[in-house]
Amino acid sequence: MKTNQIPAKRSNYTRADRPEQVPVTHIVIHSTELSYPETVQRFQEAHDVSAHYVLRQSDGLVTQMVAPHNVAWHAGNWELNCRAVGIEQEAYVGEPESFTKTMLRSLTTLVSQLSTQFNVPLDRDHLLGHDNLCAMTASGQLAMHQDPGRYFDWRQLLTDLGASVEGRGVPVVGEPVVVCVMVADLYQSPEQGAKLLTDETLPGWTHQVSYGQRFVCADKKR
Repeated sequence: MKTNQIPAKRSNYTRADRPEQVPVTHIVIHSTELSYPETVQRFQEAHDVSAHYVLRQSDGLVTQMVAPHNVAWHAGNWELNCRAVGIEQEAYVGEPESFTKTMLRSLTTLVSQLSTQFNVPLDRDHLLGHDNLCAMTASGQLAMHQDPGRYFDWRQLLTDLGASVEGRGVPVVGEPVVVCVMVADLYQSPEQGAKLLTDETLPGWTHQVSYGQRFVCADKKR
């Protein structure tokens, strides 16, 4: 894994002393929706945004822009920012080819190292996508992002980390249901032609689930 360091602008993150001040409990995976140079430049300018790492798609270069003991501003949720490491991939939600195998290998290595460093469990309860996150206020929901989106290969990442999941058969009310497909859309009813649970322009977590996530079966209807 190739690495380098390019510091983000000091006003784009919060200095801290993690995990002494607050534990690191999550890793949040993003896609930049910009090129690698554009992302690095954005974090070096006064945009009130940053991530700890930026991964380049062509060769998997891992660029540290905020030291992981500091708090980067990446998740749109302050409470989670305080407890998470943010990783940006040079990729685009609508372009499956932008999630390169080379970049995924670097991501796997980086996530594994961070898991060891901060004792973050390697499961989907603790490895999150930006599209899995909700904002702290209702008014902030529309600003939440859709990345890394349906083309990011959670299955391959977890498999490479030795943390792949298996289905549990027929759902049982009150028991966990594990998502074993790459991505599944959620609908308002089981009929053909049913509408999505929410509008597709809204944050992904309101109408979509992805590989490895767990949910409790609340009820079953024929």
